[in-house]
Amino acid sequence: MQSHELIHKHNEEQLNILEFALGGREQGTFGVVIYEHKHYTEKLYELITKKSPQYQHIPLDVNPFEITSLHRFLKEYLPAEINQSTRVRHVIHIFNLSGSLITYDRKQDKIIPSRMLDQLNFERELLFRDLPYIVLVWLDKSTSITFHRKAPDLWDWITYIFEFKTPEEEKIYHGEAYSAPLSEKKEVDPQVLELIEYLKGRLEKVDPNQPEKRVWKDQSTIRYLLAEQLVKAARYREALENLLWVLPHVENLNANDQGKADLYLKIGSAYFLNENDDTALEFFNKILTLPLPQRWYQQAYLSKGAVYENNNDFETAQKFFQKAIDLIEETDNLTDIGQAFFKLAHNYHKSRYWEKALIHYQKALDCFIKEGNKTEIKKTYQHISQAYKEQGRTELAELFAQKGSEV
Repeated sequence: MQSHELIHKHNEEQLNILEFALGGREQGTFGVVIYEHKHYTEKLYELITKKSPQYQHIPLDVNPFEITSLHRFLKEYLPAEINQSTRVRHVIHIFNLSGSLITYDRKQDKIIPSRMLDQLNFERELLFRDLPYIVLVWLDKSTSITFHRKAPDLWDWITYIFEFKTPEEEKIYHGEAYSAPLSEKKEVDPQVLELIEYLKGRLEKVDPNQPEKRVWKDQSTIRYLLAEQLVKAARYREALENLLWVLPHVENLNANDQGKADLYLKIGSAYFLNENDDTALEFFNKILTLPLPQRWYQQAYLSKGAVYENNNDFETAQKFFQKAIDLIEETDNLTDIGQAFFKLAHNYHKSRYWEKALIHYQKALDCFIKEGNKTEIKKTYQHISQAYKEQGRTELAELFAQKGSEV
């Protein structure tokens, strides 16, 4: 069954309600379309336009604009023939309004929540009674909750809220496709290669006539160090082989739980780098079964999030990144907190949830600035710049690119 047919089948009742609500209107109105995954908005939009062919449907991506007053924006942006129409002939579909939930405050030099939701509350009567067309604002589920909570006066006025589901058969990847080969060839530091050869030589020189436990300990220590260097050289398979040699010996030696957790984390990461995600997740989950300090659980959740993110399952990745943040915020480790916020921001960035991405980049930036970590500050500015650039907001993209270059 084609995607359009699946979406129609799973949302037939809502589509019929929408068709009835929009049919033969003599006055404009304001409604909300709630969707689960951005990936399917285009197909859903096509179905809605087919359900109400009596109107001219106008999709309006407001990403490039910083909107405070939606009413004023529509009055100024749409042509006079639409704003002065004597009959309801148009449906204006507003996409990506969530980008205007934040603004860059030049005085504070920070990305902060905007006043748009307050303004929507204030101008709700104008949106419902002063426009000669139908306005449908498209929101993802999470953003709709934000609107409901922070613009309650507007929300109470909205009669038409159409909530659409993504068919289970289609729930494979959520968000924009993103892929980066895990084994890209990079320039390897000659010192790393020298260290690999040195450690291999040390491994060959371990005296097999020592007591068995001593042989295990010596080889395990060397193989641990060797695996770290092999990862730096992008020789992931060899790294995994050495770590798997260590595994039974560590478990047989009744190593402490933190020693096991460290090994499980390294093995899980090696499996991930070898593109064996299921086994990687198994080892990250092993960490969560041990009685450990919270920092180990934080690392496990961050690592699980990275696996799901790499598979473009951004929704699941976000849940694990948020779990890590919830734990990390109970500590004073600014590096860990900043990195967790950055990972979550980057995940939202790839999902093209701009408001959430930029707010979390700012939270990461606050941590890195307090810590004085110039490398991470520069990187975060660059990602903020790229996020604004992808929205078409050139001035802010250039501003943050300049900030990054000055660090």
